Amino acid sequence: NDYVNSDKQHRIVINEYSKTHFAEFSYLSLGWVLTYQNRFEEGKSILNEYLKNYPEGRVRIQVTIKIADIDYKEKQFKAVVDRLSKLKPDEQTNFSLFLLGDSYYYLKDYKSSGIYLEALVKRKSDYYLEGLWSLAWVYYMNGEYNNAEKACLELKVSGGAEKWGPELDFLLAEVYSGNKKFKDAEKVYLSLTSPANPKDIIEKAIINLGNLYINSNDSEKAVKFWEEKSKASSDKAFRLRLYELIGDSYFNTADFAKALDFYKKIANETLDQISCALRFKLALCLMNTNSPQLAINNLEINLSGNCSDDPKTLKESLFWLGELYYRLRNFNNAIKYYNQLIKDYPKDSRVEKSMYGVAWSYFELKDYERSGETFLKLSQTGKDPELRERSYIQYCLSYYEFGDYEKTLSSLKEFKDKFKGSKLNSEADFLIGKTYYKAMDLDSAFNHFDEMIKKNYSPEDNAQSQFWKGLCLIAKNDYSGAIKVFDNVGSFKVDRYTVLSKFRTGDCLYNLKRYEEAIKAYQWVVSSESADRELRARSEYNIEWCNYHLGKYKEAITVSREFLKKYPDSILAPEIQFKLGMHYFNLNDFTRARTEFEKTIEKYSDSELIPQANYFIGVCYYKDGNQERAKEIFSEVYLHYLQSEWG
Repeated sequence: NDYVNSDKQHRIVINEYSKTHFAEFSYLSLGWVLTYQNRFEEGKSILNEYLKNYPEGRVRIQVTIKIADIDYKEKQFKAVVDRLSKLKPDEQTNFSLFLLGDSYYYLKDYKSSGIYLEALVKRKSDYYLEGLWSLAWVYYMNGEYNNAEKACLELKVSGGAEKWGPELDFLLAEVYSGNKKFKDAEKVYLSLTSPANPKDIIEKAIINLGNLYINSNDSEKAVKFWEEKSKASSDKAFRLRLYELIGDSYFNTADFAKALDFYKKIANETLDQISCALRFKLALCLMNTNSPQLAINNLEINLSGNCSDDPKTLKESLFWLGELYYRLRNFNNAIKYYNQLIKDYPKDSRVEKSMYGVAWSYFELKDYERSGETFLKLSQTGKDPELRERSYIQYCLSYYEFGDYEKTLSSLKEFKDKFKGSKLNSEADFLIGKTYYKAMDLDSAFNHFDEMIKKNYSPEDNAQSQFWKGLCLIAKNDYSGAIKVFDNVGSFKVDRYTVLSKFRTGDCLYNLKRYEEAIKAYQWVVSSESADRELRARSEYNIEWCNYHLGKYKEAITVSREFLKKYPDSILAPEIQFKLGMHYFNLNDFTRARTEFEKTIEKYSDSELIPQANYFIGVCYYKDGNQERAKEIFSEVYLHYLQSEWG
C-alpha cells in the first residue's frame, strides 16, 4: 500500500525501459495505482498514453478494460459501452462482460444488458454471483418476473444471501409483487420490517408493502398499516413520508377531506416548508372540499419561486389557477394564468385547454371580439379534432352574442361545409335557427326548425326544434298557432321540453285572455317533477296574475302567500309582496293592504317598487280617512322620489 513509491518505481520502468515488456506492465500497474488513490483522470491519461505508444501491445486488452473500469466508477456508462463493445468476443473477460452488462443496465438498455450478463453467468466464473445479481435486476426491470425469481432463488443457495442479505430479499419481494404473487411478496416484506435489518431496507419494505396492498385493491389495509408504522416511527422524515403516502391513497380514491388532513399534518410539522408537488396536491384537495380561495393561495405560493426545479408541477399550478379563477368568475385572473402557461410552455399538452379557457373567459366578459378570435385560432391550430370543432361553434356563438347575425349565419354555413359529418352539426343547425329568430326573420327561423325535425337528429333535438317553432309563432303574436305547435312537443317524449311547452302554452292562453285555461296549464307545470324550481316559481307568479285579471283577489292572496313561503329568495318575491298589498287594496281592506306595503319596504329596501309601495301606503291612509297621515306620506314620496312617476 505504499502507492507513492510504487508510482515512482513504475514511472522509472516506463521511462528507462520503454522498449521492454516490463514497461507495458508498469503502464497497466501505474493505472491501477492511480485508481486506488481515486486519481481517475491521471489513471486514464497514463493508460491512454499506453494505447497510443503500444497500439498492438501485449496488455492492450487489460488496459482497455481498466480504462472502462475507471469510466464505470465515474458513472460514464456510455463510455464503458463504447469502449468495451469494440472488443472481439474472444477478447471479452469475465470482468469486461460484467462492466458491459451493468453499464447497459444503468443506460436502461435491459435487452443488451441481459445478453452480456447471461454470457457471463454461463461461464460460472469468479464473477458468477455479481453477474447473476445484476441479471436478476435486469430480468426484474424488463418485466421477466419468472426468470428474475429463478435468479433470486439461485442466488440464495449459491452464496448471494451472505453477500447481499436483506437487499436480495427485497429484490425477491419486488419480483413476487411484479409477478402478482402477493402473499409471497407480503411474507418477505414483513420479514424485512424486522429491526434487525438496515434502516433503509426497513423503510423501503414498509412503503412497498403498503403499495402492495393498494395494488391488491385494498387501500384501506395500506392506510391502516402505514398509520401504525407512522405512529411507531421516531424518524421525522420517514413519518412525514408515510403521511404523504396515506394522503396520496385517500387522494387517489377521491376522499379529499381525509387526504387534506394528512397533507396538513406535513405542513404543520414542517412549518409549511413543503415541496411544490405536495402543495399542489394540497391545493387540489382544498379545491375539492369547497375552499377554492385557499387552493388559489397555495398555488400562487408555488409560483413565487419554490417550483423552479419542478417544471411539471409549475405547469399544473398555472393551469389550475386559470381553472379556479374561471370557476370563481374572476375571468381577468383566469386569462392571466392561462396566458402565462401558453407563453412559458408553448408545447405543453395543456396549451389547447388553456386557450379554450382564455376564449371562454373573454366570452364571459362579453368581449366577443377577442373571444371569437381565440376560438377561431384554436379551431385552426388545435390538435384535438373535437376541440377544433367545438371552438368553431363557439366562434360562431361569439358573433351571435355580439349581434352580428349575418356573420353568424355565414360562419355556421362554413362550419357545415368544413366539418361534414360532425357530431356538432345539430348544434350548428340549431344556432342557425336561433340566429334567424334573433334577427326577427321569423319565417326563415320557423322553416329552419321544421327542416331540422325532418333531419331527425335525436328526440331531444326534435323536441327543441318544435318548441322553437312555437316561440317563432309567439313572436308573430300567433298565439293560437303556437298552442297547436306546443301541443305536439310532448310526442317526442323529452320531459324538459314538454314542461317548457306547457309553460309557454300558459303564456299563450294568458295573452288570449283565457285566464282559467292558463291557470290549468301553469298548475300542470307546478305539479310536474320535471320542472325546475325557477320554472315552478314563474308559473305560480303567472297564476297570481291570472287570478288578478279574473278579479279573484282572495285566490290571488292565497297564491301570493304560498309563493313567498316557498320562494322567499326569488327575484320575483318583491313584486309578489307588493301585489299582496294590492290585492287587499282591491278588496278595500286598506289596513291589511298598508301592512303588506310596509313589509315590501322593510324586506326589499333596494327594490324599484319602494316609491310605489310608499305611495299606496299614503293612499291607504287616505282611504281610511286619515288625511293628515296621508299628507305626511305623500310629502315624503314627493321629497324622496320626485323623479319617479309616483313622486
